[in-house]
Amino acid sequence: MHAITNENLSLAWNEALQHLIENDGKCVHLAVAITRPLDPEVDAVRNTLDQFIAERRGADGKQWPISTVANTMFPGAFYRPSRESPRERLYELHAKAQRMQQRMADPESYFNRLVAYPGADGKPFNQLEYIVQRLIKQRQPRKGGRGGPLSSAYELGLSVPEGGDLRVQAPGQDRNIMSFPCLSQISFTLEGEKLNLAALYRNQYFISRAYGNYVGLARIGNFIASEVGVQLGEILCLATHADAEFSGLTKGRVEQLAHSLRAALTPVEEVSA
Repeated sequence: MHAITNENLSLAWNEALQHLIENDGKCVHLAVAITRPLDPEVDAVRNTLDQFIAERRGADGKQWPISTVANTMFPGAFYRPSRESPRERLYELHAKAQRMQQRMADPESYFNRLVAYPGADGKPFNQLEYIVQRLIKQRQPRKGGRGGPLSSAYELGLSVPEGGDLRVQAPGQDRNIMSFPCLSQISFTLEGEKLNLAALYRNQYFISRAYGNYVGLARIGNFIASEVGVQLGEILCLATHADAEFSGLTKGRVEQLAHSLRAALTPVEEVSA
């Protein structure tokens, strides 16, 4: 097990990738904590990774920009908290986009599992809205004048939703070991007026997916925190198996990416010092 803590999303991802490369490209139980996930990303890191991904996409067609990966978890353009009924608008716009995806034989995404989970009765279940409503209710004063949340009662999972779970994996439907969904569960802990998020991945591809995963998780956490009326705190991402993708991208190319990241970050580190 290896643990990394950093205030910044970009720097946390980069530190984790460097660790993987130094350890044969793989790690069991890699925990990455981002303490200020809404702070601005480091452009030098994101741009370097996006450029690397763009170069590889032409070769195998399986690499996607960070923004695309993040949007599969939470379509940021659909959520505008300053507009009237922002949650309803988010769900409506996603439903329209989802109908188009289904026509293109690309029916699933993580976000769709969160807002339209395949329920046991055959009807889609909006787990995200359920969690928001439950958190809002729990923050209201209870009988006897006591208020505040039940701090550890909220989860977004990816199997059959029970109570406050948000689920992604659908038993009986998701049978492939290494494909969708790699994200298993998202849980939330309210700490006073701060909402902390923890995500569990059974497998995480660190170059093609992890950075976009972090951005998407920050968006999910920010959405729930904004709608509930609290602040987003820490994000913890635990990958039971993390992979630097030596086999698909080659060890040499991944090491070159790491070198490019270190070179791009040198001015940032000097300024910070």
